[in-house]
Amino acid sequence: MNDLSGLHAVITGGNGGIGLAMVTRMARAGANITLWARDAHKSEAACAPRGGTGRQGRRH
Repeated sequence: MNDLSGLHAVITGGNGGIGLAMVTRMARAGANITLWARDAHKSEAACAPRGGTGRQGRRH
């Protein structure tokens, strides 16, 4: 994947499957990631090993 430094990606369904693979690849390429998904616990687990802050927005 190309250098994505300085870019921001919003990935829906990013805590599992193809979405999680995209989060991983894009983060390794230097992108800032916003992960959006329904299960907060899975999202926290998806962010932790990638060095993410795990900051959470509003939940509905």
